[in-house]
Amino acid sequence: MRQTGPPAKGTRDAPYPGKEATVKRLVLANLRSLILLACLAVVLTALAAGRRAQALPPKDATYIGQKKCRICHFRQFLKWKKSKHAKTWETLEAKDKTRPGCIVCHVTGYKEPSGYLSEEKTPHLTGVHCEACHGPGSAHAEAAKVEESEEKIDALIIKTPTKCAKCHKPHKAHEDYEKEAKK
Repeated sequence: MRQTGPPAKGTRDAPYPGKEATVKRLVLANLRSLILLACLAVVLTALAAGRRAQALPPKDATYIGQKKCRICHFRQFLKWKKSKHAKTWETLEAKDKTRPGCIVCHVTGYKEPSGYLSEEKTPHLTGVHCEACHGPGSAHAEAAKVEESEEKIDALIIKTPTKCAKCHKPHKAHEDYEKEAKK
């Protein structure tokens, strides 16, 4: 027989005391969390956009070469000098020093305005040095000469390198070497 009215105490169908209030609190807590996450996403997106906007040197900046960078950044220069990046040009065989597919990862500024043209025309850009990661440094160096604020000087160079994946790609093959190894 079907029961009419509220269920008896202690039965399975008895209402949970304060159930509606608990559900409301949970809904409000979840809503607050969603709003907080949305605000956080907006802030992080704005910060990332600001970094991207700041991550480009002025369009008229030119490549100056690591010898000029080392004037102010000698400690970093000494560390770089011991790195594999400093020796990338020397690792190329003579026949590969004219191959665009090889050159691009072994010089600074290849196919960019004022970047590497050839070993004869731009020897200061052979190898992977400061500007390969941080962009053309002429505006940065000029601002430092006139004693601009550190903030303004830093805004003229890429502080956090963003071009690494151009050469450091997972599973990137060196086809000629692989073909020769199979022979």
